[in-house]
Amino acid sequence: MVVASSELVCPETRKDGQPCRATPTRDGRCLAHSPALADKRRAAYARGGHNKARHVRLARLMPPRLVPVFDVLERALAEVHDGDLDPPRAQAMAAVAGALVRV
Repeated sequence: MVVASSELVCPETRKDGQPCRATPTRDGRCLAHSPALADKRRAAYARGGHNKARHVRLARLMPPRLVPVFDVLERALAEVHDGDLDPPRAQAMAAVAGALVRV
């Protein structure tokens, strides 16, 4: 049996009006157009959006040994904001953390 090349592409139309040229799944449509894969598609989009967030990219660049230091400083910032930590004490913590980073 010979399969025509038109059968090897998704039959749907893209947002720009052009025919979709993606490889279809078992239901005959690609991942982007298959109603059966809508939940999987939404989850993939959410993961993709989350992983593109600036704080996620920056966290990957941070040396692992500095992650706990960052967490402590982040909590200290919240405590200063809430009035539970004196600003001079938080400033001293930040100065020590800066020295750790420079070492």
